[in-house]
Amino acid sequence: MAQQGHATVKGALSGDTLLLVGTSATGPPPEIQLTLSGVAAPRLARGSGASDEPFAWAARDYLRRLALGKAVSFRVDGTSGGRTFS
Repeated sequence: MAQQGHATVKGALSGDTLLLVGTSATGPPPEIQLTLSGVAAPRLARGSGASDEPFAWAARDYLRRLALGKAVSFRVDGTSGGRTFS
């Protein structure tokens, strides 16, 4: 069975990846980095010498404006290469 949950969107790391924060009665709230299944956004550069794909910042900004601060429900479809997909 897939993991499910409710969280608040803390940020958009790229045009297809959100940072979610849950709630906790004790200790710091849990965070999960969630990549949207079926969405292939342009990639932001990582490291020096690399360059952003066209429209990467625009895609990230659009997702950020759409989702930031909103309560969401999610279901984890799977993981691959250290990434969690929903």
